[in-house]
Amino acid sequence: MTYNFKNITDSHDPSFTRKKKLRDKYMKESHFLRMLQCIRSSDASVDQIERDYIIFVLMGNAGLRVSEVALLYKDDCKPLHDTPPAIDAPSLKKRAEKKDRKKSTKADPERTSKTPIKTIYVHPRVAKRILKYVDEHVYEHQKFLFPGSSGDGHMSSRQIRRIYTHYCKLFKEKYSTHAIRHMYGSMVYAKTKDLAFLRDQMGHARIEGAGVTNEYVHVEPKRIRALVSEIGFLL
Repeated sequence: MTYNFKNITDSHDPSFTRKKKLRDKYMKESHFLRMLQCIRSSDASVDQIERDYIIFVLMGNAGLRVSEVALLYKDDCKPLHDTPPAIDAPSLKKRAEKKDRKKSTKADPERTSKTPIKTIYVHPRVAKRILKYVDEHVYEHQKFLFPGSSGDGHMSSRQIRRIYTHYCKLFKEKYSTHAIRHMYGSMVYAKTKDLAFLRDQMGHARIEGAGVTNEYVHVEPKRIRALVSEIGFLL
C-alpha cells in the first residue's frame, strides 16, 4: 500500500496554523477506536497493518510520544512478561532552557546510553497483543521495535506522524498526535483519580506546573453534564 499524502495538511508544516480547539487537546476514546478499525480494514500488507496497529496501540495504552515510540528497542518489551506487565520506554521530552534553543528541538532525537528510561505499566491484554507482534513480526537481529526502511535504523517521528494523519483523514477527523497522549492521561485519571500514578505513567517529574500532569486531566462534555446535574440548582 502506498499512502496518499497529497493534500493532507501536516500539522508540523510551518505554513499550517492549527486552531486551538478541544479536539486538538485530546482525542475521544471512540475516535481512537475508530482509527484502530481503519488500520485493521486497510488494504496494506499484513506486516504494515500490524506495525501501524501496534504503534498506535502503544500510544493509546501507554501514553507514549511519537518520538518515544519511534525509538523503542525490541528489548524494551521484555518487562511485559512481568507482573504487572510494563514497557521500558525512552524518556525523550526536551525542555529547552533558553528560548533561542527551541529551534534546535525539531530534529528527531537520538537514543544514547544516557537517555533516561521510564517504566510504563500496561493492561495484561495490551501486553499480550504486543508480545504477539514481537513473536510474529520482529526478527532476532532487529534492534528497534519499528525499524526504518533501511532496516538498520528506526522509523522517524515524521513518518509516524504522516501515517497518523493518513488514518485520521479516513474517518474525517483532525487531531495532533499529542491528542492521543492527552486522551490516555484523561482516561487514567478518570478511572483512577490518582495524580501520583498518572504522573509516573506520563513520565513527569512533578504534578503541578505548566506542561506537566495537571494539563493532561480533561473532563469530557458527557461527564460535565452529569456533574452539573449532581450539583443541582438554586432558584
